[in-house]
Amino acid sequence: MSSSPVSKVEFLDKTTCSVSVVICAYSMSRLEMLLAAVDAATVQANGPGDEVVVVIDHNESMLAHVRAHVPTGVRVVPNTAEQGLSGARNCGISAGNGHLVAFLDDDAILRTGGID
Repeated sequence: MSSSPVSKVEFLDKTTCSVSVVICAYSMSRLEMLLAAVDAATVQANGPGDEVVVVIDHNESMLAHVRAHVPTGVRVVPNTAEQGLSGARNCGISAGNGHLVAFLDDDAILRTGGID
C-alpha cells in the first residue's frame, strides 16, 4: 500500500492580503444602486492595499457622472469596447492591484464582513 501525499490547505490571512472589489456597470438606470454599492464597498475596503474599482462598460456619459460622484480613492475605469460582464470583469482585474478580487454586482450591497 503506497502512501499518498498529504496536501496542506493554506488559508489566506486578510491582514497580509489586499482585496480589489470590482464593480461593473453599464446602465444609467441603475446609477443610484451603483453608488450605494460603491459606498458600501468603500466602507469595507479599509485594509492596507484594499481598493474599489468601478468599471463602466462602454458608456461615456455614465463614466463622467460616476467619476464625479464616487468617494475619493475609488478608481473608475472605462471598458472602451462593449464586451459585456465578462470583459468588464477582466478589465477590473487588470486595473486592480489587490492580491484577491471580489466581484460585486452594481445592484448589490456588500454585506458586513464581506471581504474580511
